Parts: sequence; C-alpha cells; structure tokens
Amino acid sequence: MRVAGTVWEWMNAIGICRDNYDQLRLPCPAGRLFRSGIFRQIKTDARVRILYKAEMDELAKKQGGSIAELDVRLIHKQQNDRIASGKMAEYHPFPSDDVLTVNYSTVASKRYTIGLEEIKEGHVAAVVMAGGMGTRLGCNKPKGTFTIGVAHTTPSIFQIQAMRILALQRKARGVIPYYVMCSRDNEAETRRFFETGAGGTGSPFFGLDPAQVVFFTQGEVPCFDLDYQPLKSGPDSLVTAADGNGGLYSALFNGPNGPGTSTAWLDIERRGVRYIHVFTVDNPLTRICDPELVGQFVTHGYDAALKAIPKRGPEEKIGVICHNGGGTVVAEYSELPQDLRGATDEDGKLLFSCGNIANHMFTVEFIKKVALHQLPWHVAKKTIPYYDEATGQTVNPPTPNGYKLEQFIFDSLTFADRIGVIMVAREHEFAPIKNAEGEDSPATAEAMVRDELVYYGTRGFEEEFDEVRWRTVD
Repeated sequence: MRVAGTVWEWMNAIGICRDNYDQLRLPCPAGRLFRSGIFRQIKTDARVRILYKAEMDELAKKQGGSIAELDVRLIHKQQNDRIASGKMAEYHPFPSDDVLTVNYSTVASKRYTIGLEEIKEGHVAAVVMAGGMGTRLGCNKPKGTFTIGVAHTTPSIFQIQAMRILALQRKARGVIPYYVMCSRDNEAETRRFFETGAGGTGSPFFGLDPAQVVFFTQGEVPCFDLDYQPLKSGPDSLVTAADGNGGLYSALFNGPNGPGTSTAWLDIERRGVRYIHVFTVDNPLTRICDPELVGQFVTHGYDAALKAIPKRGPEEKIGVICHNGGGTVVAEYSELPQDLRGATDEDGKLLFSCGNIANHMFTVEFIKKVALHQLPWHVAKKTIPYYDEATGQTVNPPTPNGYKLEQFIFDSLTFADRIGVIMVAREHEFAPIKNAEGEDSPATAEAMVRDELVYYGTRGFEEEFDEVRWRTVD
C-alpha cells in the first residue's frame, strides 16, 4: 500500500467521492475520526489513505492553500543525497566582520533608545513558539508551564516571560502584544494556564492585560514508519506531529478564510505592529523584544535578524549560521559533516562557531512574504508510539521506528534581502532547558538566571514579582 499517488482515483475506486468524503468528516481537527458505517466497512489500508487525505487537507489550511501530497521517501532521499554529495562543503564560516555585538553596560546606547521608542509607539510584538511538551523533563505538560527556582520563587517559564514583558513595558511606557504559538496537543492547557494564573498561584495572565495575549496553533503533519507509510494512533486516526518551528509563518498569517485572516494576524494589523520578535519557550534568559536588538534591526533596515552565541565546541547540538553561495543560511547540527563541524583556524578556534539560538526578529512584511511560499520539509528519524492494528494496543517502541517531518524557521532566510547577525553573551541570553539532567537542564538554567539577577541586581524586577504573585519556595 502506497499513499503517494492520485488521491481521488483510489477514493473513487472504493466508492468515496468528494461529496460523501466531506460528509464522512467530523467537525474536529483534521477530520481525524470517522463515525460513518461506510468508513468502518472500508479496508484498513484504504482507511489510512482517507485519514491521510484528511490530515493533508487540514495542513493545507494552515499552509494557506493546496499542498501536494508528501513523498516522504523522495524528501528523505534528497536530504541524504545533499549531505553525501558534499554540497555541505560549499558552506563557509559567517564573516566575523559582519557580526554585530551587544552592549551590556548599564548605560543605554543610542540603538537601545531607538528600540525603546519603537516599543513605546506600539511597533514591536513578541511571538513565543510554545508548541512543545516537557516530556523530556519528566513533565507531561506544555513546556512553558515548567517551573524553575529563582530568587526565592518558583515561577514557570511563561511567568518569567510575563515578568520581562511587564518590566519592559514599564520602562518603555508602551504595550507589547504577546502571541503564543501552541500545538494541537497543548493549546487548551496553555490557555487555561494563563487564564487561571497557573491554577491560582499567580494573577490571571500573570499581570498582563488579557487583550494583549493572543493564542494560535501551528499545523500538524502525519508521521510515517520506516517504510514511509502513515502510522496510526487508533483505529480511526493517524499519528501526527507539529510541523516544526518553520510552521510559524503560515500559522501566524493564514486563517480559516484564507491568507491573512488568522486571529493573530488581524490583531497584528489592527495594532500597527511593524517588527516581531520570535523566540522559543525553553530559554528563560530570552530578552523579549530587547530594545538593543530592535534598535539594531531598525537602524540597519533588516528584513530578518538572528541572535547568535559562540559555540562551546564542535559537538554542541545547535545549528551554525554561515554562508552558502553568498547567502546567509543556518546549517542544522545533524546536517553539518564532521570535518566542517570541527574545522578550526590557525589559532585553533572553530571556524563554524556562530551558533544559532532560535532567537529572531522579522518585519511584518517579511513574515507575510514567507507565509505565501512553501518552505522545504526536513525528515528526522524518531521513536514514535503507534497503534498496532493486530493487537488493538498502543506500542511504545524502544528504538526509532519512524520519521517525522518538520519545517525550519531559518529556511526563510532565502527570502530576505537584508539579514543581520548579532553575537550575544551566552551567560546573559541563552539558558535552554532541553534535558532533565546535565547540560542545558533545569539546574543549569536556574544557576544562569540567578547569576543574571546578581549581575544586574533584582531592582526593577521586584514590582513584577509582586504583581504576578510569585509562589514562594519553602
């Protein structure tokens, strides 16, 4: 059984036409469940094909129009061929002369002042990519709800972000719209977390005005087994996963009535937002709508800008900002060959050391431009729970058993005319929470956040602690 092919040919062959296909679908995400007796009488492989078509229809809405069926086998082959052919060797280190730096002194720079003025005028918004769950941290909840211990409190990551926004709003005397990108799996719980103030431990929306917080969901794409066939999550549903951080553009822009009709995008246009800071949820040191970044961005007239850090070493699992054919690109860690990953200059310093930390700023027009195009898909081998038709049970495989597809946010850089790269200090801006223990864990993030408070002093944050009613550590 192959999924690839002309969808309606085989659907018509089993008695499903466009009209009764629509009737079979339930009013739920992607039409994943079918109650019709007709559907239950269809053979299993044909049911999988119909479910696949339903999921692709739903993804097409997020992507802003029709989308070709995914030939995962071909996508995977092209990805492997690109790596094996040595095309990655065409990458060159990002020129150090083109990298901007950040001033961490307590004296505001001219660029910082420009950034504050843009925030005051309502031209700057924040988007947090918060679709992930804290499974790897032993927490089966949205990752943004994960708590860490800082300054005699245990705020969640979302609370820390609210604190930063409140502090910056007070300084700029403006309002920062806050757009929260969720996944299908965690949207309801994320909304509830904000609405109840972490279940009553804090103020609703953690002191932010509910009107400035907008939730939206990214698209989902089917997962595949090692033979490139869709995996099932139940008798009448497929395993799906979020379409990667590159799904941000279409999710933010496209809505139920077509391109430019999402609730978030209509709010962006209504407010007159010009610049959007996009970042991941798992870094509590993110300087949301950093005035220095905004000022650099506006002054240089960039379409897109990325914050970067010097890599710890060749094996640190972050992408590398570099050049390829004259353009700025990000080489994902898993796709960069070992010889380039460890290449050094005559002083022993890494050549490919400009580490990407998924901290971006874009113009609103750039996001719109990207949303109207199709970004490439990337294939990753993963361990994926699935439904076994023979036993009627869910299987949790011990080793990777399938493929997930995702789009990368940085693949949009090909559409940018002017790109900025700003080198920042790890100790001030990058404390990712990726692992339960060891490097990039809650323990390391807590220590770095504490050090940051010591560096700048807690003055200026105390009012925010009070306003969102942080829960005190016993």
